[in-house]
Amino acid sequence: MDRAAHTRDTARTKRAILDGAARALRTHGATVSLTAIAQEAGVSKGGLLHHYTSKEALVVALAQDSIEQFREHVERCVDLSENVPGKLLRGYVRALCDEIAVPQAGREHASLWGSLTLLPEVVRLAEEDDERWRAAFHDDGLHPDRVLVVSRAADGLAGAPHYGAVPGPEEIEHTRELLLRMTLTNGPL
Repeated sequence: MDRAAHTRDTARTKRAILDGAARALRTHGATVSLTAIAQEAGVSKGGLLHHYTSKEALVVALAQDSIEQFREHVERCVDLSENVPGKLLRGYVRALCDEIAVPQAGREHASLWGSLTLLPEVVRLAEEDDERWRAAFHDDGLHPDRVLVVSRAADGLAGAPHYGAVPGPEEIEHTRELLLRMTLTNGPL
């Protein structure tokens, strides 16, 4: 097998493991076994351990993957034609609202992160990611008051399914529009 094919196979296997781990964690919670994760991923337990040396390493990799996927989603939601400060924050609001617009997806995301944040390393990753977002929003040009209120309101809306409060489509859309509108004006609140 050539090196490129081996790399593709490794990447494909890791993707299958991460996707299987996410499904298994959502279904069984943090106590899910590596055997159950391997079965969900369609790999042997030995194959799983070849790529991730422990359950903790796998959970950390899954958290990092989730953070990266969300960051990419935000980048796709940024409208480059907008010529006013706050492009990134508007992309962030759109991405969060997209994620919770499908009720089952919102619940699954909340369930997954509920399991992931049981590890201190994942909490540290989430805190570092939050700091990166805060710095990026600061550089995006909006007044800090607007960034604080809009980003935290969007975070709260996205976190609602974790507490069983799944907003309906009309509420999500209305909140999204309110938050986006707050980013089209600059200055203190």
